[in-house]
Amino acid sequence: MKKVHLALKNNSYDILIEEELLSKLGNYISKFKLSQRIAVISDNNAGHLYAAVLKHSLRSNGFKSEFILIPPGERFKTFD
Repeated sequence: MKKVHLALKNNSYDILIEEELLSKLGNYISKFKLSQRIAVISDNNAGHLYAAVLKHSLRSNGFKSEFILIPPGERFKTFD
């Protein structure tokens, strides 16, 4: 897995790059000993393409997930 750190002025984060990563994500995050309940927020376009694979990966690793789909576009990417 390749990790790229994106250093921004206000929010920095890592981007993980690996083939078939969504199908492995449940196993990957289970190593962090987090809550077994996960909320995934995605826009409708990506959600419809990838939610099923991610749901299966999470469920297979003991997570209960809730998917929240929002309309696509930058104006919807807010906490409000």
